[in-house]
Amino acid sequence: MRILMLSFFFMISFVSYTQTDSKSKSLNDSLIHKKINEEFELNFHNFLDGNKWFLESIDTTEIKLISKTSKSPEFISDTLRKAGLVMIGGGFTEIWKFVGLQKGVYKLRFYYGRPHQNDRRRIKNVKVIIS
Repeated sequence: MRILMLSFFFMISFVSYTQTDSKSKSLNDSLIHKKINEEFELNFHNFLDGNKWFLESIDTTEIKLISKTSKSPEFISDTLRKAGLVMIGGGFTEIWKFVGLQKGVYKLRFYYGRPHQNDRRRIKNVKVIIS
């Protein structure tokens, strides 16, 4: 039963797309409102299947990518560790941090696939309004 519950939590954690910032956390947001020079994060969940998230294009004079990092979900790693299990395979979260440099409405288009193939398994569009 314990393994069944761990499997459920493990799988559900990698299905959603998350947009977070310092003030709020919400699921499946595709619209972000920020002021000039205010940072925001986009979190994308990945499997260890050879695919990863890519940003199609960005005009760095308007919105700048500050950093891109990744981490394993803490609650899953901690839960597995407490159960005496090691996570093999699984997934992780990519954290993309941006800042808006000019007022305007911008569209960020991400796709999930492999860099050497033209296979786009998932696409996420995020509209960013900088005021």
